[in-house]
Amino acid sequence: MDGPTRKSFRRLLVSPGELTVQHLDGDLGGGTRHVHPIRLYLTINLLFFLLAPWVNSSNISVWQVQYQAIVELQPALNGMVESAITHSGAEDPKLFQAILNERLSAQQGALVWMLIPVLGLASFAVARRRRGYLVEHFVFATNLVSFFLVSLMAVGLSGRLVAAVVDRDSRWFLLVLVPLFTWMVWVWFAVYRSAKSFHGFKRRGITVLFTIWLGLALQFGFWLYLQALLVVTLFGLRDLSLSVAG
Repeated sequence: MDGPTRKSFRRLLVSPGELTVQHLDGDLGGGTRHVHPIRLYLTINLLFFLLAPWVNSSNISVWQVQYQAIVELQPALNGMVESAITHSGAEDPKLFQAILNERLSAQQGALVWMLIPVLGLASFAVARRRRGYLVEHFVFATNLVSFFLVSLMAVGLSGRLVAAVVDRDSRWFLLVLVPLFTWMVWVWFAVYRSAKSFHGFKRRGITVLFTIWLGLALQFGFWLYLQALLVVTLFGLRDLSLSVAG
């Protein structure tokens, strides 16, 4: 966490697009060299794995909710889960489900890099006339995913802090929503600024439409990511045996 890393991190929190432009230009201003996006991404991934036990709540598992939604919408995945439960010999499917949820939470960041090519291709498909090199859009997508991971850590830690210091009365739920609402505004504002600074859009309407397009691409990439994560996790549990002898 040297000087350039801290400066790159601060710029990342405000506008990943501006940080991308500075990377392509060669410095952060004042003669300070930029940090390579891959290096910054790997640093943030390390922090994400270290903070994962404190970011996730054992009472409200976001990953479990997403898993349930993915399985219900995909009959093929539902069949894979049922086949895995049968193969394990579990008499109670909830036991296998608990192990699967635990493994999903433990591996939640393993395939998040899949968002980078999805966002990069989405950006290139719409704005290739403004920036004709695909690698520029991949750099932009790398910084966007890094920002997304940082924002997830921030909202997760804020939610856990509120839940720890506030009594669970009628106000508790509303106070927990404050970090979530702040996170939503923060993410959309940063993506809007990024689209404006990186692609140089002059009209506000075009920038808003491109921001929505990136948001849809992010949701699509996250959908693919969750499916791949579930398939990989089920593959890792293929030798699991829960049968009870006798």
